[in-house]
Amino acid sequence: MELRYRGEVVGRFEAEMVVNGAILVEVRAGESLEHLEEQIIVRHLKLARMRVGLIINFGPARMSYRRVII
Repeated sequence: MELRYRGEVVGRFEAEMVVNGAILVEVRAGESLEHLEEQIIVRHLKLARMRVGLIINFGPARMSYRRVII
């Protein structure tokens, strides 16, 4: 995804998955979902001008997820 400021490309980041152009999905494989992951997806949502994100963690015990809405 291209990041634009005043119409000019100032950077790029690669989203792991975007669903229907409206939901940004981040996939993790850690022990648990930390506050840092939530901060990262909020930043990515703002940069992508999206409102809904989903963090999916395929950790060692079981899958967990967190929905983030800004």
